[in-house]
Amino acid sequence: MALKINGKYIAGAQIGDKSSDFELDHLEIANTSLAGIYAKTLANCSNGSTNIYDHDGDGQTHDDPDDIINRSTFTQYNSVLHDNYIHQVRAEGFYVGSSFYSEGSRLAALRNHSGVSSCSQGCQNLQQHIR
Repeated sequence: MALKINGKYIAGAQIGDKSSDFELDHLEIANTSLAGIYAKTLANCSNGSTNIYDHDGDGQTHDDPDDIINRSTFTQYNSVLHDNYIHQVRAEGFYVGSSFYSEGSRLAALRNHSGVSSCSQGCQNLQQHIR
């Protein structure tokens, strides 16, 4: 049995803010305004001026160098996505990892058990299985 998410959300499921080592399974996602599943952490400016989340818990979000997110400060590990049914979305079914190679975060050990293996820049041990 799958959890059904049906509606005009940007994404059916969103995982971010330096999340790692997670598993999403048995979801049915439909009719989103953009993606089915977002599983990424957004990079921010190298001086910390665009921080939107207090990752280190010190109460400061703006201009805090300890909250900077880029390829050298964060890697998303062990992301497991399987047995999900995503349909009737307006853009990506799965948006996993950052789309900005030089600024974005690293992605390591993604397994999407849903045939084709690939590895793009900035990914370590990426496995995508699509039926």
